[in-house]
Amino acid sequence: MQESDPTRWVPSEEPETSKRARREATLAAPTEEGFWGATDLIYLGDLDWSGPDARGFEYAQSIKAWGDDGFTYTYGVLQLSNNGSITQSLVCAIRSVTHDPLGFEMQLGAEWLPGPLEAWLSSLDAATRAVAVERYRAIIRWVRSQTLR
Repeated sequence: MQESDPTRWVPSEEPETSKRARREATLAAPTEEGFWGATDLIYLGDLDWSGPDARGFEYAQSIKAWGDDGFTYTYGVLQLSNNGSITQSLVCAIRSVTHDPLGFEMQLGAEWLPGPLEAWLSSLDAATRAVAVERYRAIIRWVRSQTLR
């Protein structure tokens, strides 16, 4: 399911293909099983917007206020091959940054890196990169709205 405008992001219902991928992920990535098998995941959408060959899904869990006006949550992404098997999975912590209301950092290992990851952004063409930056800003705006409730 492709969203009509990925930069105006709102949560949507998780499709069955995503649910199947998560079930497969609990077997393929046992250390991440608690995340992929969770019943409280928020489906952030599919990766169609990032190119014709992109297949996969993004998720959030445990959105919480952090500090005076920040947030934290757990993020997960599954990338799929053309036949639907998982080629890559990532689960990491996300936190807001104080100097940029739409900025965030991702914890990879013991390191906190600015998100979206520059290495990934640089792999996209200019138009898709611009959409990616705006899409993640829209998600961050939505996450912030959840912590202000």
